[in-house]
Amino acid sequence: MRNKYLKLSAEKPCIRRLPKDEKNDLHIVAEIDSVVIGTLMLSKKNSSTVQVKQVAIDESYQGNGLGKELLFFAEELARKLGFSTIYLTGRSQAWGFYEKFGYDSVGQSYYDGKVLLKKYEKAVVIESLKELLPA
Repeated sequence: MRNKYLKLSAEKPCIRRLPKDEKNDLHIVAEIDSVVIGTLMLSKKNSSTVQVKQVAIDESYQGNGLGKELLFFAEELARKLGFSTIYLTGRSQAWGFYEKFGYDSVGQSYYDGKVLLKKYEKAVVIESLKELLPA
């Protein structure tokens, strides 16, 4: 999915196996009948910050709320793991999507090859310590 929706459209080399720098990242997928229809990754950057990256939704499921559900799931997980900030780098066609869900742009947009990108951040708040304790 990453190759089809992220790498090829950016004219970047396709990946053949999991990159070594992603071995500690959390890979989250949405499936229907064992077919992956959406994916994103969470990557710890430091004790308070996590990055959402490699967000891809199968084109036949775009516009149906799947991206929102994956993003909200990632935010809730980050909150429960004790992170206070989420950041991501979004493509220009997704800027409105991230802004709609409370992400603030940080800095100027820039090109990575042919893809126009912008960094976004969002504060996540731990509502209570009970969220961190096992039931």
